[in-house]
Amino acid sequence: MKFGHLKATCSILLPDGAPDWVHLLPLGVIKGRDGREWKVTDPQAVVAASAARGLDAVIDYEHQTDLAEKNGQPAPAAGWIKEFQVRADGIWGRVDWTAQGAERIRAKEYRYLSPTFEHTKSGEVVAILRAALTNAPALFLTALATEQDDYPMEELLKALRAALGLPETATQETALAKVGDLAKSAATAASAETALAAARQALGLADDADAKAIETAIATAKAAKADPDPNAFVPRAEFERVSTQLAGLEKSLTADKATAAAEKAAAAVEKAMCDGKIAPASKDWAIGYATKDPDGFAAYCKAAPAVIAPGGGLERKPKAGDPLSEEEKAMCRQLGLDEAAFLKSRDEEVAR
Repeated sequence: MKFGHLKATCSILLPDGAPDWVHLLPLGVIKGRDGREWKVTDPQAVVAASAARGLDAVIDYEHQTDLAEKNGQPAPAAGWIKEFQVRADGIWGRVDWTAQGAERIRAKEYRYLSPTFEHTKSGEVVAILRAALTNAPALFLTALATEQDDYPMEELLKALRAALGLPETATQETALAKVGDLAKSAATAASAETALAAARQALGLADDADAKAIETAIATAKAAKADPDPNAFVPRAEFERVSTQLAGLEKSLTADKATAAAEKAAAAVEKAMCDGKIAPASKDWAIGYATKDPDGFAAYCKAAPAVIAPGGGLERKPKAGDPLSEEEKAMCRQLGLDEAAFLKSRDEEVAR
């Protein structure tokens, strides 16, 4: 997916020692030594976008993370950015330094911190990707030679076409419009889940990856093409719209599954009570059991003898701290249950 974002670096002098917090970017206009300019006008948005990646940002040595693909050398971490914070003078990061990284700073082997950030073509800083220890402040705001600013979308688009029953010639606009139509109807839940599954498979994600994970995977992937075909990418706004719709559908599906499970558990307990397998006083305990382990509850009811006359039993619901009723004691004896353990489990369910 082509977002139009580029990467750049700048250098900041480190204080003595290995500080817990480091100054990553100033606010306002950032001027490069070569005359170019960048700007940070919405630092809170930059912090949110940086943290939304879901991974600690690495601090390496001399930007080796970005250079490893070309020079084949390892890219060890000097530290990890655990948290971003907006202050009066800019954006700061809380760092968990490695033992070697902290020692090299204390020994003044490295004096500068050079953050790598993502920005738009107009120079607006979007997110901080990582940073590096460096002694080459001449790199101040110089774009990296390994710069790659496009994100793969063709595989996802192919998967969406197949999942939505569209021909291979369908454009990205057609696919996005189809997904939008599906999002408007509850009857499309199965189709939406299929589209999510296809997206996970195309991106190599786990089967339980949610819509946010799908968005993150796309946003962090690097394009393999030096000159990408514009028809293989979609605008960021469109992608975010579809991601939001897919996330809403997944949330709705989860809620529907939870409701269905609760209804099924309640029905199973009602039948067990009618069959005399569960006393009414133990209804809350039984519903908790049937909700967490429906198969186990079904096996329990099948094997358990009737502890009360079918359709009969107590009408009073127990309170937390009440002793076991005679019917509950009889059930414990017949099923070989520990009375104290059963009482504790029952009181926990009643208290919820």
